[in-house]
Amino acid sequence: MTRPVRPRTVHTYHGHLRMFFRWLIQEGILEASPMEAIAAPIARADQIQPFDERQVNALISATRKTNHPKRDLAIVYFLLDTGMRVSELCCLKMSDLDMSARKCTVLGKGNKLRAIFFGRQTAKALWNYLREEEREPGSPIFLSDRGSSAGEALTRSGLFQLIERLGDAAC
Repeated sequence: MTRPVRPRTVHTYHGHLRMFFRWLIQEGILEASPMEAIAAPIARADQIQPFDERQVNALISATRKTNHPKRDLAIVYFLLDTGMRVSELCCLKMSDLDMSARKCTVLGKGNKLRAIFFGRQTAKALWNYLREEEREPGSPIFLSDRGSSAGEALTRSGLFQLIERLGDAAC
């Protein structure tokens, strides 16, 4: 192997070996399983590491090279500043945004409304993006530019693809 094995993989291997040795006992090939003396390893979820300052700056720089630099910069700042969920960002409408108070109202998990505040830099990036074209209060903030929904709300898949492209460009 060329890279370390993840804890979940080790846990899975342990389970497979335990079942194999139990089968050997049932078949009469072994009298006892050596796996019974080995405790199952703990498989914790991988800890997601936050971006460091260099990575954030690289992402921001990568937005300048895209087809929609103002939109993409606003998205990156908005996600970094608010920490909101991808689906929440994709569902944002113009009527949810209060630029003077630098906040937006989000319908989150469990259909709960909550206010999310953002900083000056994010507000400036949003303002520069939204000045490009006039929008109705019910229209989405972040528009898609590809696929069957071009000009409609950015989808979760579209946002994931955008972040992946930005990540590749930032490396």
